[in-house]
Amino acid sequence: MENYYFINSVDPENQTMRIQEVGAGEMSAQQLRITKEDADVYSLMLEEATQEGEPLIVQLDLK
Repeated sequence: MENYYFINSVDPENQTMRIQEVGAGEMSAQQLRITKEDADVYSLMLEEATQEGEPLIVQLDLK
């Protein structure tokens, strides 16, 4: 099932990102391992959103 998540941080070097489910509070925070390519893309997206003063919310299917 796909849900919406805030991306709190992305670490392309270690290929991880910290996410939090929208509306679920801090208890839903988790760290995921992702591919280098995804880490690079999400890192750029997060940087752009941060510059615009907006949170980065994405739809993910975590199985």
